[in-house]
Amino acid sequence: MSDINIHALPIGHTFDGYRILRLLGAGGFGITYLAEEVVIGRKVAIKEYLPQGFAARASDSFTVRAVSTGAQQQFAWGLDRFRKEAATLVAFEHPNIVSVYRYFEANGTAYLVMQYVEGKPLDALLAKGKTLAESEVEEVILPILDGLEEVHAAHFLHRDIKPANIYIRRDGRPVLLDFGAARQAFGGETKSITAIVSEGYAPFEQYEVKGDQGPWTDVYALGAVLYRCITGERPPAAPERVSARLRGAPDPMPPAREAAQGHYSTRLLEATNHALATMQAERPQSIGALRALLKGGDASRVESRAPSLIGAASGRVVAAGAAKPKGRMPLMAAVGGLLAAGGVAAYFLLAPKPPAPGTVATPATPPTTISSATPATPGAPATPVAPEAPAQPSPEAIAERAANEAEAKAETDLAALKAAVGRGELARARSDIAGVIGRIEEALRKRPSHAGLQRVSAAARQVETDLTARIAARVKELTDAAEREGVRNYDEAQRLLAEAERLDRTAASNARQRVERDRRRAEDDKKQAAAEEKRRLEEEKKRAEEEEKRRQEEARRERESRVELHVSLARYHFDQARGALAQSRYAEARRVAEQARIQLDRAKEVQSTDPKAGPEPPLVAALRREVQEFERDLTKRIADRVAVLVREARDLIQAGKLDDVAKRLDEAAELEPGSPELAAARKEYEEARRKPQAPPDPDAAERERTKNIVPDSTYDARTRRGSAYFAFGSTDLTPTALAVLAQSAAAAREDANSYVVLSCSYDQLEVKDAGEGRALAQARCDKAQRIVAEAGLARARIRAAIAPATAKGPNFRRAFFMVHPEKASETAPEAAKPPETQARPGAFQLAGRTARLSRLLAERRAVMRIELQFGAGGALGVSCSAESADGGQTACFGQRNGSGRWTLNGAMLCVSSPVINLPGNTCYEISGAGNQLRLAGAGILAGVMLLQ
Repeated sequence: MSDINIHALPIGHTFDGYRILRLLGAGGFGITYLAEEVVIGRKVAIKEYLPQGFAARASDSFTVRAVSTGAQQQFAWGLDRFRKEAATLVAFEHPNIVSVYRYFEANGTAYLVMQYVEGKPLDALLAKGKTLAESEVEEVILPILDGLEEVHAAHFLHRDIKPANIYIRRDGRPVLLDFGAARQAFGGETKSITAIVSEGYAPFEQYEVKGDQGPWTDVYALGAVLYRCITGERPPAAPERVSARLRGAPDPMPPAREAAQGHYSTRLLEATNHALATMQAERPQSIGALRALLKGGDASRVESRAPSLIGAASGRVVAAGAAKPKGRMPLMAAVGGLLAAGGVAAYFLLAPKPPAPGTVATPATPPTTISSATPATPGAPATPVAPEAPAQPSPEAIAERAANEAEAKAETDLAALKAAVGRGELARARSDIAGVIGRIEEALRKRPSHAGLQRVSAAARQVETDLTARIAARVKELTDAAEREGVRNYDEAQRLLAEAERLDRTAASNARQRVERDRRRAEDDKKQAAAEEKRRLEEEKKRAEEEEKRRQEEARRERESRVELHVSLARYHFDQARGALAQSRYAEARRVAEQARIQLDRAKEVQSTDPKAGPEPPLVAALRREVQEFERDLTKRIADRVAVLVREARDLIQAGKLDDVAKRLDEAAELEPGSPELAAARKEYEEARRKPQAPPDPDAAERERTKNIVPDSTYDARTRRGSAYFAFGSTDLTPTALAVLAQSAAAAREDANSYVVLSCSYDQLEVKDAGEGRALAQARCDKAQRIVAEAGLARARIRAAIAPATAKGPNFRRAFFMVHPEKASETAPEAAKPPETQARPGAFQLAGRTARLSRLLAERRAVMRIELQFGAGGALGVSCSAESADGGQTACFGQRNGSGRWTLNGAMLCVSSPVINLPGNTCYEISGAGNQLRLAGAGILAGVMLLQ
């Protein structure tokens, strides 16, 4: 898995003696790390309580805190369940249940230190639809059933059994992981059900906020695991199956007997089907019931209907696109075309025509006439005559010439008009065209039939028509441009309108009204937009002010929440300090009180970020006064305690009991390391140690403690065995002991082929040496024989012997007896042995094996982890470490590792080692089989022992 997780502690972070190596997993309620125990280099798995949605990592990347005041209560409640989980799981010692080493709190949350299991999860072996053979299924599931049965016996449910939480060790043994009390906690406190179940493996009752959960809940999950192992598929979610059942529809999960028929036994398939029943009453109600189904005979087949699949057809909708609207030609293009056509027509109309054939362009000069003399009378001589005067033009000729001149002048004017139009001087052309047309019309009135005048008249009218169209187009162009510029450039619009007004006053006036209207409208829109913008800015300002108020309110609530959190933690530490003081644990009380003061200082720092807040919240100030008063009282008590310890140490030095001095001096040094009185007492102690001392009696205290203890005598009528116990150092028996010996005699009398076997032992604390002990044991056997004989049993039917193994403690001041069902043998010394030593040879094979034990050390509030390595020839390797509630680890009895001796005689195991405070042989009766044995007797090893 990736080491990147925004909520996880950083890799390499060291705290409370552990260093984070990498991330193992993360879920809705916590994060699991692979860590190294720094001191001894042991790899462990550490689960951190960090429920998502209720808590988050602070900005310092370490501290965990609730996300809000509302989530604080749920966070604290879940933390308490997490703590209770640790208290429950630490007592489990089962090879198929993950071992829990310790619990501690740090970074504002809690941590559970567990055994790191090396191997592969079951879901990795089942990846890509893989299945297991039936023998492999049983090798995985049956050991898990054994471990889970112990969990259920402790009234504890797993609630999250799935292939990912079943690890297969490297040696092939399965181990069940992830007992999540936080999951159980939030299962009843939140409605986020989907966040606390594993889909397909959780029964329907786990989806309900108040579902009826019990062993049958884990049975369903085991059935789902079986289904996955034999079919390669995960079952459908339980709500989906229940919904189908309520609707009368087929179960969406094919039964195991159909999905895997022919590959597995009917017994396994039917057990899987029964475990996966949707209704809890239809499932096996316990692990034992499920085991019976898995190991029992074949069950009857149950028919099931396969679910029907309905396919949904899908179609594709094709949308028709709308045709684009046709574009229109710009108005100016049309006008330009019109003007161009008019220009061409005007060119041909106004161009001078050539004179008609047979005509002269200008009128001919009248011919000159030569006058001659003519006689006055006939026969009279001729007389010179004067020349005639030129003849005057006729009116017709004058009129024709005037018409021709008017035609020529009209053509010249029309050419000038066309040039002005070409230059864009339309106003000038419009004012000139009327004069030109007037002059032509005047000439036509004088000469109506003149062809040239008619031609130029038509040309002038055409020019006038074309000029009118060009003026109209220009006016339209100017007014349109003025309307466009009226809003954005008013001066330019006025210039355009002035130009248009020179051409067409009416059109320009109408355009001016439209421009003014649009301008006023634009100004109104601008004012309205300005008003809208002003309103928008005011609303944004108001929203910003409200957001600022909300942010300040959230900041205030956040400060109050953090202050409450620190005060709550301070109160918690303060209560712990007072509890420690009540039990005279002064050093712990001082340390925890200091933690309370630190939390109060942090609360004050949080409050100081509020500029309106006072120097310190009243709640913090009140609790601070209590803590200060407590610390003053604690300081006085510590001083008194140190004085008492120093005085006792000096008294012990004077009495020569140096073994008890170091403990008192160490306790005083822990309380007041700089005390001058302590330094002086330690100096006296060192000087006394250098002096030769008489060897202490290691058994004095134990002898004094147990000398007046006489265990109750017992007799089991079913097995016809019992024990009669003696007083310290004597052969005296209690009335109960006399009665049980008489019962053994009565039982032997009822069966003519039975006899009583006595095995007598002694307590090493009673005697000086083994010889004195054997004499005392023999005297006790003699006393027991007399009592049995006095009860009416013949002495020939009584056999007595001294137990071959002796040890310390009241349990060995006894005469063990049994009624043997066979006829007495005259020479059978082995028959005198107690039944415990008559086990089959090799019944308990310990040589070469390692035993692990966990024991509570109540007086030190710690859990002892003991490991025994049984070597050949009686060699014994021993290690013992005590883990305290606050996470510290120390040697159990001053020495963490060492050696010892062991002997095994039948069912009697004797062990000696100073590492576990067994200086002499301490013997235990062994019972049980396989890897789990039970040791009966006195001493630290009494209880369950697991072999590996």
